[in-house]
Amino acid sequence: MPQGTGFLAAAHGRNLLRRRQRRRQSFLQRDNIEAIAAIGQELAPTNQCPQETVGEAVEAVSQVRRLLGLAPQALTPLSREARDALRASARDIWQARSGRRAIWDGMDVHHRIPLEWSHLFPNSNPNRVSNLIGMTPTNHTQVTNAWNAWRQGLNGRIPTQAEVVQQAIRIDEQFGHLMRFLP
Repeated sequence: MPQGTGFLAAAHGRNLLRRRQRRRQSFLQRDNIEAIAAIGQELAPTNQCPQETVGEAVEAVSQVRRLLGLAPQALTPLSREARDALRASARDIWQARSGRRAIWDGMDVHHRIPLEWSHLFPNSNPNRVSNLIGMTPTNHTQVTNAWNAWRQGLNGRIPTQAEVVQQAIRIDEQFGHLMRFLP
């Protein structure tokens, strides 16, 4: 073995180790940000903290993601096929949790954060139990109409996560007495 080859190999190994450590730190930072975002997104629909605090927290997470160079949000809405598959899965989750199909009890399964906006929450499962509620078809139509009116008020602008969460809280406050939650 030529002299100095061992030194170069050791230096190369140290450089690789440093790069791996930096990459791991970067992943840990991203994991922390994603965990914070998930906590904020889970707290909001359950009304465990005031609306203003939720909105501020979600907006702060978005700002931190931008500062770290992370993608702020996936801006590609779900396709119709993806939304239909999620709806079918939501009905199956409802049956698995309650032991009954929602339709047997005269209910639709509603997403508290509508699938239309789920792409703004890339780290949250749209079919998480806290996002699924049962409503009669008539009441579900009323809630859908309220979301549609809000969307029209955006005039084509894509809302922030905080705006969607705040609207979901307003919907919960207005229609919560008509909602049936999963056990």
